[in-house]
Amino acid sequence: MQLPDVDALPESVAIDELAVLFSSALAATAAETERLAVLRELASKQWHTYERPSAETSAQVTSYVTQTWDPADLHSTESMLWIIGHMGLSDAMLFMMNKSLASTTSPVVQWTICEASQEFGPMPLDPYNDMPMKNEQQ
Repeated sequence: MQLPDVDALPESVAIDELAVLFSSALAATAAETERLAVLRELASKQWHTYERPSAETSAQVTSYVTQTWDPADLHSTESMLWIIGHMGLSDAMLFMMNKSLASTTSPVVQWTICEASQEFGPMPLDPYNDMPMKNEQQ
């Protein structure tokens, strides 16, 4: 299975379609740098729906983070934090915060996680920073 072609997606994508695209991206055979780039784009599109992802999509992406995060890799850490922040993945953030305390985590990665935690604010994460949600606007 290949990664979804996110460059071919319209600016606005329905939340149901995004759920399918996230599942496809997570199941695809691909290099992790390519998968992270696709997941970042999908997280951006998710954020622009002004709706939280489904519980299933959140769980799938959180599982991906907890299974693949490398505490020595700053670039992938930054990408994962970007995804976490845009999707409001509190469990994934707590996982990274807890695991970053280990001595195997590089100091720059620890600092990056600490900075992201301060930027994201209190748990549970709110990717919309108190903006009215789509279903609250109606």
